[in-house]
Amino acid sequence: MGEIRTLFAGDLLICDCLRPPLAHAGYEICDEVRGLKEAAHFLSLVGTENDRPAMVLADLDAGGGHNDINWLQRIREAAPDLKLVVLTGVLSPPVLAQAWDAHVDGCFLKNLSVNLLVRSLHLIMLGQRILPDHLREQGLIRQQRTTPAEKAEKRVLSAREEQILRLLLLGDSNKKIASRLNLSEMTVKLHLKTLLHKVGANNRTQVAIWAHHHGYGVVAESYGGMDHE
Repeated sequence: MGEIRTLFAGDLLICDCLRPPLAHAGYEICDEVRGLKEAAHFLSLVGTENDRPAMVLADLDAGGGHNDINWLQRIREAAPDLKLVVLTGVLSPPVLAQAWDAHVDGCFLKNLSVNLLVRSLHLIMLGQRILPDHLREQGLIRQQRTTPAEKAEKRVLSAREEQILRLLLLGDSNKKIASRLNLSEMTVKLHLKTLLHKVGANNRTQVAIWAHHHGYGVVAESYGGMDHE
């Protein structure tokens, strides 16, 4: 993956804190503005699509909440292919639900680790949409807007699949999971294959990100090689 040009809309202090780890992961903050209104104006001045950033990363706390939502909608209408990602320090379901209806690609609380934010951004660049599961639980996402990938996220895991998922989040290999649960390694692989299908994931990294956003706990910090057998 080459460098992904990113426009940051929000407090410059947060921008400066995120710039190094995002750059290391391949996301170049090419410009920063103070809010979504300024981001919309910035994008209107860009000459061609090739000159546009690939993503806007916006801090909803930096502007006036509802006003920012209106500008999200304008940005989306002007740049349908742009990836729109929002950060917030406080979970406000009505505002986040409005952001989702404005077709943002991701909504994240600021207590998310940089490591998980980066992994989530990778999934977003691959075409997935990610948001806190609290919104689904409170029925604030309109059913008619749910995509097949989002429907997969709602599927209930079996007790065994949850056991395997929690051990996977600890960084256990298939062999170690099999030993812990007194199963054959082949049985673990079959459960894992079903688990991947249910949550719409292609590998362990994607499963771990899905798990974090659905209340299954934090991914082990040492879990850098999540695709190991």
